[in-house]
Amino acid sequence: MTRAAVVVAVVALVSPAFAQSRKEPKRIGLDEQALLTQVVDAAAEGKHTEGNAWLTWAPHFLRGPDRKTYIPFTLKIEEAPGAFKSAAMYVRVAPRGDLGRAGKKADGVQNVLGVANGEMPINSPERRQGSGAPTATDASLMLRSLTAKNAGQGYPYEAAYGIETVSAKNGTVATLQSGLALPAGEYDLYIALLERERKGDKRWAVLKQPITVPDLATSSLRMSSIILAERVEELSKPVPVSEQPRRPYVLGSSELVPALDDEFESDETLHVAFVIYDAAADQAGMPDVRVEYRMFQQNFAGEKLLGATAPQTFDASSLPAGFDLRTGQQLAAMQSLPLAGYKPGTYRLAIRVTDRRTGATAEESLRFVLIGS
Repeated sequence: MTRAAVVVAVVALVSPAFAQSRKEPKRIGLDEQALLTQVVDAAAEGKHTEGNAWLTWAPHFLRGPDRKTYIPFTLKIEEAPGAFKSAAMYVRVAPRGDLGRAGKKADGVQNVLGVANGEMPINSPERRQGSGAPTATDASLMLRSLTAKNAGQGYPYEAAYGIETVSAKNGTVATLQSGLALPAGEYDLYIALLERERKGDKRWAVLKQPITVPDLATSSLRMSSIILAERVEELSKPVPVSEQPRRPYVLGSSELVPALDDEFESDETLHVAFVIYDAAADQAGMPDVRVEYRMFQQNFAGEKLLGATAPQTFDASSLPAGFDLRTGQQLAAMQSLPLAGYKPGTYRLAIRVTDRRTGATAEESLRFVLIGS
């Protein structure tokens, strides 16, 4: 695997990021939030929901503050060409098996409509006059009923905000990026979108997906998820604070553009990045870590080792002066692999990290498909 060109990035959690400024989407309205909440509650209760697009959620797991796992993600919107350029998005993470607000046991606390929390159907037809999307009055009543005197603990994560999508694959796919933080555990994730730019009946979509959030707060040698990137962009100026939630893949002065799938053509370059946690440090805060990359080709009979790179080292000889793990700085490794010369097929890239001070190892791998050009 002599084709590989290795780039090492050292990232501090407190370091500024650099990027071009982007327009902030319009804030979500009460009527939009109420309608999206209704859609997610219906999905949580197991009711049949038919949207206007197919959503795919692609997350990565990194260590976050307060013993939480930070989850940057890409949402892919398919089967709706030209739609959802601007949308309202509602995200809910609930304990696995949660039935939504209407499915919760009533806690006996009365809301402004005189109905116990958890018993009132959310914007159900029999509770409203007329048809179509909820009015501002409907939305206001629903939101007040959900919040007034509510003694519940809420969801592990719940947010609603405006988004702008990016077109990909000749306009057949739209994508957006965001992030959230959660404790380790088993959850159900819900994402609902409501189109904004279209007048009249607006298109919408909803996703429900079980997720397992790993515990990255343990004090042993660990790796984050491997991020498979389409490209790596060098950035030129600090990211405004307001944009950071929409730019979750900025690492130092670079921004990763995650690949939309695991299929590549032979004229493309495979970029991977990951963060190494809890390597042992010497008295100056320097680690002594070795990273090995091995490429396997897979088929029905098994897999064949094609080769490996020379070990990549993170120590006093390769890291910049002043690098210190004790101050919160972290190791982020990037590897770029041109795919020219590889035959079409299925491949596995195995990455092993070895702490040469303790002998501890950590290993992760990813699979991709080369389809030719």
